[in-house]
Amino acid sequence: MSAMHYTTTCIITFFLYISVSEVQSGYDYDYDLGENEPKNCTTSESIIGGTVEYSNGGVVGSRIIYHCSDGFEPYPISQKVCSSDGEWEPRVSRVKCEETSDYGDYEEPQKNCSLEVSIKGGSVVYSNEGLEGSVMTYHCKAAHYPFPVTQRVCDRDGQWSAMRLPNGKITLNAVCKEILCPAQLQLDNGQFWPRKQWFKFGEKQTFSCHEGFDLIGSAERNCTQWGGWTGATPVCDDQSEDCKNPGAPPGALRSGERFRIGDRVRYLCQFSLDLLGPSERQCLDSREWSGAEPRCYGQSRIQTFIYTV
Repeated sequence: MSAMHYTTTCIITFFLYISVSEVQSGYDYDYDLGENEPKNCTTSESIIGGTVEYSNGGVVGSRIIYHCSDGFEPYPISQKVCSSDGEWEPRVSRVKCEETSDYGDYEEPQKNCSLEVSIKGGSVVYSNEGLEGSVMTYHCKAAHYPFPVTQRVCDRDGQWSAMRLPNGKITLNAVCKEILCPAQLQLDNGQFWPRKQWFKFGEKQTFSCHEGFDLIGSAERNCTQWGGWTGATPVCDDQSEDCKNPGAPPGALRSGERFRIGDRVRYLCQFSLDLLGPSERQCLDSREWSGAEPRCYGQSRIQTFIYTV
Protein backbone atom coordinates (compact mmCIF):
# COMPACT_ATOMS: atom_id res chain seq x y z
CA MET A 1 0.00 0.00 0.00
CA SER A 2 1.36 3.38 -0.95
CA ALA A 3 1.60 6.27 1.50
CA MET A 4 -0.84 8.34 -0.52
CA HIS A 5 -3.57 5.66 -0.46
CA TYR A 6 -3.24 5.25 3.31
CA THR A 7 -3.58 8.98 3.90
CA THR A 8 -6.73 9.20 1.79
CA THR A 9 -8.33 6.32 3.71
CA CYS A 10 -7.65 8.00 7.07
CA ILE A 11 -9.15 11.30 5.93
CA ILE A 12 -12.37 9.61 4.71
CA THR A 13 -12.68 7.66 7.97
CA PHE A 14 -12.28 10.85 10.02
CA PHE A 15 -15.02 12.71 8.15
CA LEU A 16 -17.39 9.76 8.44
CA TYR A 17 -16.89 9.77 12.24
CA ILE A 18 -17.56 13.49 12.46
CA SER A 19 -20.81 13.15 10.43
CA VAL A 20 -22.18 10.25 12.46
CA SER A 21 -21.45 12.07 15.72
CA GLU A 22 -23.30 15.18 14.60
CA VAL A 23 -26.33 13.18 13.48
CA GLN A 24 -26.44 11.22 16.75
CA SER A 25 -26.04 14.39 18.82
CA GLY A 26 -28.94 16.11 17.01
CA TYR A 27 -31.21 13.10 17.35
CA ASP A 28 -30.59 12.78 21.11
CA TYR A 29 -31.33 16.47 21.65
CA ASP A 30 -34.69 16.39 19.85
CA TYR A 31 -35.80 13.24 21.71
CA ASP A 32 -35.04 14.62 25.17
CA LEU A 33 -36.93 17.84 24.48
CA GLY A 34 -40.12 16.04 23.46
CA GLU A 35 -40.01 13.69 26.45
CA ASN A 36 -39.39 16.15 29.30
CA GLU A 37 -41.08 19.40 28.21
CA PRO A 38 -44.95 19.24 28.21
CA LYS A 39 -46.61 21.60 25.82
CA ASN A 40 -48.75 24.49 27.02
CA CYS A 41 -52.11 25.26 25.46
CA THR A 42 -52.61 28.51 23.61
CA THR A 43 -54.35 31.43 25.31
CA SER A 44 -55.99 32.69 22.16
CA GLU A 45 -59.33 30.91 22.51
CA SER A 46 -62.48 32.93 21.90
CA ILE A 47 -66.27 32.75 22.11
CA ILE A 48 -68.64 34.57 19.79
CA GLY A 49 -70.56 37.14 21.77
CA GLY A 50 -68.77 36.54 25.08
CA THR A 51 -65.50 36.45 26.98
CA VAL A 52 -62.95 33.78 27.95
CA GLU A 53 -61.39 33.22 31.37
CA TYR A 54 -58.26 31.08 31.94
CA SER A 55 -57.99 29.46 35.35
CA ASN A 56 -54.17 28.99 35.27
CA GLY A 57 -52.80 30.32 32.03
CA GLY A 58 -52.31 27.58 29.47
CA VAL A 59 -50.49 24.96 31.55
CA VAL A 60 -51.61 21.35 31.55
CA GLY A 61 -54.79 20.93 33.64
CA SER A 62 -55.84 24.57 33.47
CA ARG A 63 -59.34 25.44 32.37
CA ILE A 64 -61.06 27.75 29.97
CA ILE A 65 -64.35 29.13 31.23
CA TYR A 66 -66.65 30.80 28.73
CA HIS A 67 -68.85 33.68 29.89
CA CYS A 68 -71.91 35.26 28.30
CA SER A 69 -74.07 38.24 29.21
CA ASP A 70 -77.37 37.85 31.06
CA GLY A 71 -79.97 35.98 29.08
CA PHE A 72 -77.34 34.04 27.11
CA GLU A 73 -75.29 30.90 27.73
CA PRO A 74 -72.23 29.24 26.10
CA TYR A 75 -73.01 26.70 23.39
CA PRO A 76 -72.23 23.83 22.90
CA ILE A 77 -69.87 23.75 25.92
CA SER A 78 -69.07 26.07 28.82
CA GLN A 79 -65.53 24.85 29.69
CA LYS A 80 -62.38 23.24 28.27
CA VAL A 81 -59.34 21.61 29.93
CA CYS A 82 -55.73 21.77 28.74
CA SER A 83 -54.43 18.27 27.97
CA SER A 84 -50.80 17.06 28.16
CA ASP A 85 -50.38 17.33 24.40
CA GLY A 86 -51.09 21.06 24.46
CA GLU A 87 -54.66 20.89 23.18
CA TRP A 88 -57.85 22.20 24.75
CA GLU A 89 -60.34 19.40 25.41
CA PRO A 90 -62.97 18.80 24.21
CA ARG A 91 -61.82 19.86 20.81
CA VAL A 92 -64.70 22.09 19.79
CA SER A 93 -63.61 24.67 17.24
CA ARG A 94 -66.52 27.10 17.56
CA VAL A 95 -68.19 28.25 20.76
CA LYS A 96 -70.83 30.96 20.85
CA CYS A 97 -73.30 32.63 23.18
CA GLU A 98 -76.89 31.65 22.55
CA GLU A 99 -80.06 33.01 24.08
CA THR A 100 -81.05 31.08 27.20
CA SER A 101 -83.98 28.69 26.81
CA ASP A 102 -86.43 28.82 29.70
CA TYR A 103 -88.30 25.67 28.77
CA GLY A 104 -86.27 23.33 30.95
CA ASP A 105 -86.60 25.45 34.09
CA TYR A 106 -90.08 26.76 33.43
CA GLU A 107 -92.32 26.80 36.44
CA GLU A 108 -96.01 27.48 36.05
CA PRO A 109 -97.10 30.44 38.15
CA GLN A 110 -98.59 29.39 41.46
CA LYS A 111 -102.36 29.27 41.46
CA ASN A 112 -104.13 30.41 44.58
CA CYS A 113 -107.40 28.92 45.72
CA SER A 114 -110.52 31.06 45.72
CA LEU A 115 -111.33 33.04 48.84
CA GLU A 116 -114.98 33.27 47.83
CA VAL A 117 -116.08 29.85 49.11
CA SER A 118 -119.19 29.79 51.25
CA ILE A 119 -121.19 27.44 53.44
CA LYS A 120 -124.95 27.67 53.80
CA GLY A 121 -125.80 28.83 57.30
CA GLY A 122 -122.19 29.48 58.36
CA SER A 123 -118.91 31.22 57.62
CA VAL A 124 -115.46 30.36 56.25
CA VAL A 125 -111.96 31.14 57.59
CA TYR A 126 -108.71 30.79 55.56
CA SER A 127 -105.37 30.03 57.19
CA ASN A 128 -102.97 31.40 54.55
CA GLU A 129 -104.82 33.57 52.04
CA GLY A 130 -105.55 30.72 49.67
CA LEU A 131 -101.94 29.78 48.93
CA GLU A 132 -101.00 26.17 48.26
CA GLY A 133 -101.30 24.18 51.49
CA SER A 134 -103.55 26.71 53.21
CA VAL A 135 -106.55 25.37 55.10
CA MET A 136 -110.13 26.51 54.81
CA THR A 137 -112.27 25.88 57.88
CA TYR A 138 -116.06 25.95 57.94
CA HIS A 139 -117.74 27.44 61.02
CA CYS A 140 -121.36 26.99 62.07
CA LYS A 141 -123.40 28.46 64.88
CA ALA A 142 -123.99 26.58 68.14
CA ALA A 143 -125.74 23.20 67.87
CA HIS A 144 -124.84 22.95 64.17
CA TYR A 145 -121.95 21.33 62.30
CA PRO A 146 -120.36 21.66 58.82
CA PHE A 147 -121.42 18.99 56.34
CA PRO A 148 -119.92 17.02 54.66
CA VAL A 149 -116.48 18.21 55.89
CA THR A 150 -115.10 20.62 58.46
CA GLN A 151 -111.91 21.61 56.60
CA ARG A 152 -110.45 21.64 53.09
CA VAL A 153 -106.86 22.08 51.83
CA CYS A 154 -105.66 24.12 48.83
CA ASP A 155 -103.74 21.98 46.31
CA ARG A 156 -101.04 23.02 43.82
CA ASP A 157 -103.61 23.43 41.04
CA GLY A 158 -105.43 26.14 42.96
CA GLN A 159 -108.33 23.91 43.90
CA TRP A 160 -109.76 23.17 47.33
CA SER A 161 -109.84 19.48 48.23
CA ALA A 162 -113.01 17.71 47.17
CA MET A 163 -115.98 17.17 49.46
CA ARG A 164 -117.54 13.70 49.48
CA LEU A 165 -120.90 12.64 50.83
CA PRO A 166 -121.20 9.50 53.00
CA ASN A 167 -122.09 7.53 49.84
CA GLY A 168 -118.82 8.57 48.19
CA LYS A 169 -120.27 11.05 45.72
CA ILE A 170 -118.60 14.44 45.33
CA THR A 171 -120.61 17.53 46.22
CA LEU A 172 -119.82 21.18 45.59
CA ASN A 173 -121.98 22.60 48.37
CA ALA A 174 -121.30 22.69 52.09
CA VAL A 175 -124.09 23.32 54.58
CA CYS A 176 -124.47 23.73 58.31
CA LYS A 177 -126.62 20.94 59.69
CA GLU A 178 -128.36 20.78 63.03
CA ILE A 179 -126.71 18.55 65.60
CA LEU A 180 -129.07 15.84 66.84
CA CYS A 181 -128.84 13.44 69.77
CA PRO A 182 -129.68 9.75 69.21
CA ALA A 183 -132.60 8.64 71.38
CA GLN A 184 -132.72 5.99 74.09
CA LEU A 185 -134.12 2.95 72.28
CA GLN A 186 -134.04 0.24 74.96
CA LEU A 187 -134.75 0.19 78.71
CA ASP A 188 -135.28 -3.26 80.20
CA ASN A 189 -138.08 -3.38 82.79
CA GLY A 190 -138.85 0.30 82.34
CA GLN A 191 -140.27 2.94 80.02
CA PHE A 192 -139.16 6.22 78.49
CA TRP A 193 -140.77 9.24 76.92
CA PRO A 194 -140.99 10.60 74.25
CA ARG A 195 -140.27 7.75 71.85
CA LYS A 196 -138.52 8.99 68.73
CA GLN A 197 -135.22 8.49 66.97
CA TRP A 198 -133.60 11.93 67.29
CA PHE A 199 -133.69 14.87 69.67
CA LYS A 200 -132.72 18.49 69.08
CA PHE A 201 -130.55 20.60 71.31
CA GLY A 202 -132.42 21.40 74.55
CA GLU A 203 -134.99 18.61 74.20
CA LYS A 204 -135.23 16.00 76.95
CA GLN A 205 -136.13 12.33 77.46
CA THR A 206 -137.43 10.90 80.77
CA PHE A 207 -137.17 7.38 82.23
CA SER A 208 -138.93 5.28 84.87
CA CYS A 209 -138.82 1.65 86.05
CA HIS A 210 -141.48 -0.97 86.66
CA GLU A 211 -142.44 -1.94 90.19
CA GLY A 212 -139.74 -3.95 91.93
CA PHE A 213 -136.91 -2.42 89.90
CA ASP A 214 -134.66 0.42 90.92
CA LEU A 215 -133.59 3.16 88.52
CA ILE A 216 -129.84 3.43 88.26
CA GLY A 217 -128.62 6.43 86.28
CA SER A 218 -130.58 9.51 85.29
CA ALA A 219 -134.39 9.87 85.36
CA GLU A 220 -134.12 12.72 82.86
CA ARG A 221 -131.52 13.58 80.25
CA ASN A 222 -131.09 16.67 78.05
CA CYS A 223 -129.71 16.79 74.50
CA THR A 224 -126.63 19.03 74.41
CA GLN A 225 -125.35 21.22 71.59
CA TRP A 226 -122.50 18.74 71.07
CA GLY A 227 -124.80 15.82 70.22
CA GLY A 228 -124.46 14.04 73.57
CA TRP A 229 -126.69 13.65 76.61
CA THR A 230 -126.44 15.00 80.12
CA GLY A 231 -126.46 12.56 83.03
CA ALA A 232 -125.86 8.80 82.92
CA THR A 233 -127.42 5.91 80.98
CA PRO A 234 -130.64 4.79 82.75
CA VAL A 235 -130.86 1.17 83.93
CA CYS A 236 -133.69 -0.66 85.74
CA ASP A 237 -132.25 -3.39 87.98
CA ASP A 238 -133.54 -5.67 90.76
CA GLN A 239 -130.06 -6.95 91.73
CA SER A 240 -131.10 -10.56 91.17
CA GLU A 241 -128.17 -11.37 88.83
CA ASP A 242 -124.45 -11.69 89.47
CA CYS A 243 -123.76 -8.49 87.48
CA LYS A 244 -125.98 -5.42 87.32
CA ASN A 245 -128.01 -4.81 84.20
CA PRO A 246 -125.47 -3.15 81.82
CA GLY A 247 -128.18 -1.12 80.06
CA ALA A 248 -127.94 0.14 76.48
CA PRO A 249 -126.51 3.51 75.39
CA PRO A 250 -128.64 5.97 73.37
CA GLY A 251 -128.88 4.94 69.72
CA ALA A 252 -128.07 1.26 70.42
CA LEU A 253 -129.84 -2.04 70.96
CA ARG A 254 -128.38 -4.69 73.28
CA SER A 255 -128.69 -8.46 72.96
CA GLY A 256 -128.26 -10.77 75.96
CA GLU A 257 -130.76 -11.00 78.80
CA ARG A 258 -128.80 -13.02 81.38
CA PHE A 259 -126.20 -11.37 83.61
CA ARG A 260 -124.60 -14.32 85.39
CA ILE A 261 -120.83 -14.75 85.69
CA GLY A 262 -119.51 -15.68 82.26
CA ASP A 263 -122.53 -14.34 80.37
CA ARG A 264 -121.97 -11.94 77.49
CA VAL A 265 -123.96 -9.07 76.01
CA ARG A 266 -123.55 -7.42 72.61
CA TYR A 267 -124.31 -3.92 71.31
CA LEU A 268 -125.37 -2.73 67.87
CA CYS A 269 -125.74 0.96 66.95
CA GLN A 270 -128.72 2.00 64.82
CA PHE A 271 -129.32 4.73 62.19
CA SER A 272 -125.80 4.33 60.68
CA LEU A 273 -124.22 5.48 63.93
CA ASP A 274 -120.67 4.42 64.81
CA LEU A 275 -119.90 2.36 67.90
CA LEU A 276 -117.12 3.73 70.08
CA GLY A 277 -116.04 1.19 72.66
CA PRO A 278 -116.43 -2.58 72.97
CA SER A 279 -119.20 -4.27 71.00
CA GLU A 280 -119.22 -7.14 73.55
CA ARG A 281 -118.90 -7.25 77.33
CA GLN A 282 -118.69 -10.17 79.75
CA CYS A 283 -119.79 -10.60 83.35
CA LEU A 284 -116.58 -11.29 85.28
CA ASP A 285 -115.93 -13.23 88.52
CA SER A 286 -115.68 -9.86 90.25
CA ARG A 287 -119.34 -9.31 89.32
CA GLU A 288 -118.32 -6.40 87.12
CA TRP A 289 -118.64 -6.02 83.37
CA SER A 290 -115.52 -6.13 81.23
CA GLY A 291 -114.57 -3.05 79.25
CA ALA A 292 -116.11 0.41 79.35
CA GLU A 293 -119.67 1.32 78.49
CA PRO A 294 -119.84 1.83 74.71
CA ARG A 295 -121.30 4.89 72.95
CA CYS A 296 -123.00 5.46 69.62
CA TYR A 297 -121.85 8.54 67.72
CA GLY A 298 -122.94 10.11 64.48
CA GLN A 299 -120.86 12.12 62.03
CA SER A 300 -122.05 15.37 63.61
CA ARG A 301 -120.85 14.35 67.08
CA ILE A 302 -117.40 13.31 65.85
CA GLN A 303 -116.94 16.41 63.69
CA THR A 304 -118.08 18.63 66.51
CA PHE A 305 -115.39 17.23 68.78
CA ILE A 306 -112.75 17.94 66.09
CA TYR A 307 -114.17 21.39 65.49
CA THR A 308 -114.11 22.45 69.14
CA VAL A 309 -110.66 21.14 70.10
